[in-house]
Amino acid sequence: MDKKYEKISQDLGVTLKQIDTVLSLTTEGATIPFIARYRKDMTGSLDEVAIKAIIDLDKSLTNLNDRKEAVLAKIQEQGKLTKELEEAILAAEKLADVEELYLPYKEKRRTKATIAREAGLFPLARLILQNVIDLEKEAEKFVCEGFATGKEALAGAVDILVEALSEDVNLRALTYQEVLRHSKLTSQVKDESLDEKQVFQIYYDFSETVGNMQGYRTLALNRGEKLGVLKVGFEHAIDRILSFFAARFKVKNAYIDEVVQQSVKKKVLPAIERRIRTELTEKAEEGAIQL
Repeated sequence: MDKKYEKISQDLGVTLKQIDTVLSLTTEGATIPFIARYRKDMTGSLDEVAIKAIIDLDKSLTNLNDRKEAVLAKIQEQGKLTKELEEAILAAEKLADVEELYLPYKEKRRTKATIAREAGLFPLARLILQNVIDLEKEAEKFVCEGFATGKEALAGAVDILVEALSEDVNLRALTYQEVLRHSKLTSQVKDESLDEKQVFQIYYDFSETVGNMQGYRTLALNRGEKLGVLKVGFEHAIDRILSFFAARFKVKNAYIDEVVQQSVKKKVLPAIERRIRTELTEKAEEGAIQL
């Protein structure tokens, strides 16, 4: 509890006593307007914005801590909780970071990779990594129900490798930072007829580095996209990101290249784009409330 209060105090610039007072009054059923208007002597004259910020951050940190405990327990049940992993989870400051660390251990739905492993194609995946001669011929030995040809067996082996590579925690973290620093959020006009007053005209051909996005622009893009006026996307230094993943392999062949391409373009980047859009929106909305 003390650590949580210290975090709130540090982030919001309020005292531990103010935090305790606000949360105690809230627990007793007091509303934000009531606290701001009638309990100024107890809160040090905190306004509604500050009071709401304390309540929201307390809820967010409580949810974060609860999720950490649940994730640690689930990984511990699997017998896979290392000291390093435990420290990383406990140090995570965002719920999204906890989920990224949990991803490799999360119970999976029945994926193409799961089906391929159940069909005994993991050894074929290893052969791809070993870059054996005439993989296509070797793949014929793995033909089975659900994988009627060597080509289908190789596709299943690729699925296994794609899942493993796309869940690499370090690669995902590296890609997240790369997108934050160097990728651009873009928008193009999708249907100008829906923008009769030309409200979104400046976003018909817009591009801004993710890390430099201002809140009001984020909210405008969201509105334009929701109304069908704009198409919002990302522009990445894709070759650079692909190189991060390719560097994980000691050998190169067409199948490994396919693994890298699918991991980045179909798995990792879409997930990171969704995360960043969410984070940008949350940050923009918080800024709008404070204004």
